[in-house]
Formats: sequence, C-alpha cells, structure tokens
Amino acid sequence: MVADLEKDKSFTWRELETVLRVLLRTVNDLAKKYVLFITDNTNLTYILYSGSNINNLHEMCLGIRDVFNQNNISFDEQWLPRDMNEKADYLSRCFAVDNWCVNDEVFTHLERVWCPHSVNRFDSHFNNKCV
Repeated sequence: MVADLEKDKSFTWRELETVLRVLLRTVNDLAKKYVLFITDNTNLTYILYSGSNINNLHEMCLGIRDVFNQNNISFDEQWLPRDMNEKADYLSRCFAVDNWCVNDEVFTHLERVWCPHSVNRFDSHFNNKCV
C-alpha cells in the first residue's frame, strides 16, 4: 500500500508531500495570490527557499515551485518554534476520522462475489484497492 511506503519516508519528505498535495488541490483558489507557509520544520523552510541536496526532496521542491510559477502564486516560508505552535502540533497528531476505507477482507469477498471492481468510492491515494 502507498501508506506503508510513505511511512518509510523522512518527516521532511512527508511534510513536502503534504504541501504539494494541498497546493495541487487548492491551486485554482491560490492562483495570482500570495501564500505564506508557516511551519515548525526548519528543513522545510530551507528546502522551499533554496532546494535540497537530497534528490527526491529537491525534485519535490522544484515541483512545488513549478506549480507556483505556472499559476502566478507568490510565496514565502516562515519558521515558527514548536512551543509557539502547540495547537496545530496537537491537531496534527489527532486520529483522522475522515480516513474511510473498505476492509481488505470485505473487499476481497465482494471481488469474488461480483467479479473485479473498477471503482471504489472510498478510494484515496493511500488505500486504493482497484487496479
């Protein structure tokens, strides 16, 4: 599963991936605007500003910058010490109640009963079951 692969990635990779995913989902709303990233991850602020010497992080940074450039989005990044970010830090560790998926055993049973499915309405980027 994709979620298992993402667990093995660095914390900074996961935060950059989050920035990219949010950016791609909101790009129409952000076009021609100014975006300020506030984070308690100093690596994230550095990478967004100047890139990274780690290839996969640098590629993600370039992808983020491409989206900004193509949509005329200006941005800046700001580091906020963790002790000044307690509420957001707490909320980021809460259990996700909107992460629905069909149980693997149930899905396999339904595949046997009704043949392979091409659509899973509970599907997301990390729990997809359809080929």
